[in-house]
Amino acid sequence: MQKQLLKDLIDWIENSSLEDLALRRLKLEELIGNTMGTEVQSDLKLAIRLIDEEVVTRACLLPKSA
Repeated sequence: MQKQLLKDLIDWIENSSLEDLALRRLKLEELIGNTMGTEVQSDLKLAIRLIDEEVVTRACLLPKSA
């Protein structure tokens, strides 16, 4: 993945709502199924991993209820 594209993706992920992240993840999974190129699939899988990482990080940062 190109450096600038990766930077833009990370910036978008950090500034998106959880709902936006979930919707984008679903679209990326759909694209993986329709894509034949392994390089493109690798980039899509990387984007999904970054989204998943952000979701988990946000969940860990939420205050715990007693």
